[in-house]
Amino acid sequence: MARYADLLWNLAYLYSDDKKRDFAVGRIAVDSYLESAKLSSDIDASFALERAFEIAAELNAPNLIDLVSERLLARRNPLKSRHSTSGP
Repeated sequence: MARYADLLWNLAYLYSDDKKRDFAVGRIAVDSYLESAKLSSDIDASFALERAFEIAAELNAPNLIDLVSERLLARRNPLKSRHSTSGP
C-alpha cells in the first residue's frame, strides 16, 4: 500500500497543471511506510523509514517529521531506544 500511495503522491505532482498534491495521500504513504517498517528486514525498513521522512518533509508536517525521525533513530541505535542511559 505504501508504494501505491507514494506513486499517487508523485504522479499528482508530475501530471497536475497546478502542481497540487493530495495531502491525505501523502499521509497515507507515510503511515503505510511506518507500518511496513515494523514488518520488514533491516534494509527494507530503513528504506521505508527514509522514504516516510522524505514525504513527511514534503508535507511540511512537523508532527510526522518528529515521529519518523524517532523511528529512524531508534532503528539505527536500538540499544539507546531500549535503555535510557545518562552520559555518552
